[in-house]
Amino acid sequence: MRRRSLLAASGLALLGPGCLRDTGPSLDPAAGPATEESPGSPSFSVTEAGVFPGYVTAGDDSIGTVDGAGQYLLVGTASTSERPSADEFAFSVDGETYTHEPSDARLYWPEELAATESFGKWLIFPLPETADATDARLSWPGGEWTPPERVRERLTEPLPDFEVTFDAPERVGPDESPTLSLSVHNPADVDGNTVLALNRVGPQIAYAPVREIVLECPPGETVDREFGAHSPHEPTDPREVTYHLHVAGGGRTSRTIEPAE
Repeated sequence: MRRRSLLAASGLALLGPGCLRDTGPSLDPAAGPATEESPGSPSFSVTEAGVFPGYVTAGDDSIGTVDGAGQYLLVGTASTSERPSADEFAFSVDGETYTHEPSDARLYWPEELAATESFGKWLIFPLPETADATDARLSWPGGEWTPPERVRERLTEPLPDFEVTFDAPERVGPDESPTLSLSVHNPADVDGNTVLALNRVGPQIAYAPVREIVLECPPGETVDREFGAHSPHEPTDPREVTYHLHVAGGGRTSRTIEPAE
């Protein structure tokens, strides 16, 4: 069964243009093996990897989450010469083989790739919600990589059912500085990452990305964050502000903040 995030909201507002990660995703560094082509001084290697319920992509005027698979393995790579093409990589786990997920959208995560036209150094593998990762391997012509133990454990365990809550005032006056409170609770006995993407409409913005939020949540704990909120009284005439929040694995919710006298 596909695990979902539970979303509860009572008003929403965030300020922060561009691609802003609240905190880095949980990535495990791991050096890749040398290729046959250049033993001892690899031209290509795996540098980091993490397991997530989805990832963030950017369109012309908005961002959103891709979350159609049970879970996603993101693999960071580095090369000192020509890198193998994405379709030359294969990830084998639990007796099945998976390939990189291509997309016409730009990857909006991690932030240094926000302005690029491709997924750059990242490989993304859509996987089942759980899998026996004992013999998991990433392979390409001339090399292969074994995920570290932490990554294999996350591939094996089901994703937590995160409980995501937002709180913000529904109406604010011209002299108020509203604040958004974000709370992500992990009721499971395993840790995991939650992935969110936020867009804003108004007061003088037709539609624009605000930020992505990627949080690592320890088992049984709650992670809280606060953000400065955009006032509906700025910059000139009072107008409502609407935010659309996407939660990987949890759908979308929209909230409007009204100006008060």
